[in-house]
Amino acid sequence: MLVAVVSLMRAQDGGEELSDAVAMIVVVLASFAPCLELSRLPIGFKRAMHAGCHVIGHFDEAEPATTATAVQDAETPIA
Repeated sequence: MLVAVVSLMRAQDGGEELSDAVAMIVVVLASFAPCLELSRLPIGFKRAMHAGCHVIGHFDEAEPATTATAVQDAETPIA
């Protein structure tokens, strides 16, 4: 962003052409785009791992008791 401001200020003062300033801004932004995309990789990986753990957590849940003795045991008060 600083490069854009400096380039446009220099173009306004007559230090360089506006087309050169725009070209410089495009080159700078294009060179940082791959770096920005690479910096976002850990976020996607973290979301994928969290989703996987969430799905595996559903498989690890105990099934509810359906037999009559298990229901009776659950209703028996503990003294």
